[in-house]
Amino acid sequence: YTKNIVIYDDLGNPIDNQDEEHFYGELVPEKINTIEFGIGYDGIVFDFDANYYISDYTDKIEYVNLPVIEEYYDAENDSIGINEYDTNLTLNAGQARHQGLELTTKFKYDNFDASNSVTLSQNRWTEMNVEEIFGGSAIFT
Repeated sequence: YTKNIVIYDDLGNPIDNQDEEHFYGELVPEKINTIEFGIGYDGIVFDFDANYYISDYTDKIEYVNLPVIEEYYDAENDSIGINEYDTNLTLNAGQARHQGLELTTKFKYDNFDASNSVTLSQNRWTEMNVEEIFGGSAIFT
């Protein structure tokens, strides 16, 4: 992202304008290895399907929101001012594992049918590029 720095004179008029680049690297395609297996029953009145999956991501692409703190000279008060805002980046955040169980049922009778599905999933980072993303350490709870 680009941060714009404006320097003002004693009267508050802008006298210099500089762009400061913050580069987080080229975005590379994420890669995924998935193992998936399932079982099902297809009956006259009742159907049932169960599917289990594990997906390991490398170079997982994430959209992150980062806090930015800018300091500037406030000529009117002869002090340093601070602007705080957030910026959004899309970057390769690290490695992650998604795993879960998908269950589906279907009840059929005459011209009536009803179905239900549920997914239980656990998605976790196995390695996150904390230094690259946050510029330091981070604590995850």
